Parts: sequence; structure tokens; C-alpha cells
Amino acid sequence: MGNLHLKVIMRIPVSLPCGVSVKGSTFSNGRILATDGFECSIYSVDECCCLPTKRPYGFITALCNCGKLLALSGSCSNKIYTLSECLTEIDGFTPKINNGPLLSVYPSSCGSLLALTYRDGCYLTDREGNASERMKTAEEGVTFISCYPLCNGHLLAYNDGDRDVIEYTRCGSTSRCVLPSCVKIKSFAPCEDGVIYGLFGKGYPYTFLSPVLENGHLNCLGLA
Repeated sequence: MGNLHLKVIMRIPVSLPCGVSVKGSTFSNGRILATDGFECSIYSVDECCCLPTKRPYGFITALCNCGKLLALSGSCSNKIYTLSECLTEIDGFTPKINNGPLLSVYPSSCGSLLALTYRDGCYLTDREGNASERMKTAEEGVTFISCYPLCNGHLLAYNDGDRDVIEYTRCGSTSRCVLPSCVKIKSFAPCEDGVIYGLFGKGYPYTFLSPVLENGHLNCLGLA
């Protein structure tokens, strides 16, 4: 139990050698990868090296546990790219949803669908970008940041006009973490051990990963 407690409150600093703030980060094959959305590279935090890519990416996430990644361009493009373990682009498509900038994309843990986040809504689509279901619609004054699908619900990060909020909905029950005004959440990062982390910014350019969901429980520790 002691190790589990230490793990829950663990905060992992994530930084880039250029000093620019991290825009996207994920766990992949035992590594922590990070990107700034400007350079044609992805930085391996553990190996302290930049890995060249075809284009800048502003969002990255692991695709299951197969070594592949899903990525969004660092520009205004809504195209979703699939990257190999070597970070080579092997596929790409544009979702058939015209709903403004695409903020994040995650594979569904219960099938072959993808969860797409836009500022005013979250959608489930197939791997060709055809809309399957609208998961969530933003209320007035709320801006979505990232939506992560779960078999029994979802994790949602949004801004309510004052602060960023993390919301965990499971089997019709919802719990929330309201972040301190100085902390912003950028995206979610699932780890290979089943824990889901959040990528947070605190000031500039300090960025860190911290667990937000473990064993079915929302965690607000370590975010102040």
C-alpha cells in the first residue's frame, strides 16, 4: 500500500531542451515523449534526445500498447496521423466532422472507435472519421479541452470560464476536481500500467504529468 500511495501523488516533470513549453506528451514503450507543436521532432524525456518527425505535432497519444502513436499537426489542420514506433507517418485521415479545431484524439478502450474533442463537443468516430455518437455537449460558458473514453464512462477536462476542471463520469455518477487557478490541464496521457495521467502546465514553461485516475478513483492530489 505504501508504494501505491507514493505512486498516486507522484508528479513527473516534463521539459524540452529548447525551453519552450510542452504542448503534448504521452507514455510509449516505457518512454515519456513530448512535443512543442513547432519543431519537426518529438523529444524522448528519458533518453534526452530529439527524434525527427515529418512535421510538428501539437498532440500525441499512444495507440493501445502496440508502440504506435496518434498525432495531430501543430498547425490548424484537423488531420489525424498514425505514427509507427519509429515515429514514421504510416496513415492519416481527416474526420468528417466540421466542428472547429480538433483538440485531442484517443482510441476507445472498448473497441475500434476514436474519441475526438472539439471546443463544444466530444464525438466517437470510426477509424475513417465517420461520426458514430456524440458523447458530450459543452454547456454555455464551457470550453472543452480533452475527453478520454472509458468502458464505463469518460474523463473530461474543460474550462468553465474561471478555472480548469477534470470530470470523471462512471455509470451515471460524476465526480470533479477543480484545479487551482495557476494550473492548466492540456491533455490526458494513459500509462501502460492502466493509470491515466494529466499533462499540466503551471506558469511557463513548467509542465508535468500527474495521475488523475487510478483504480477507478479520480485523484486531485499533487496538482496545487
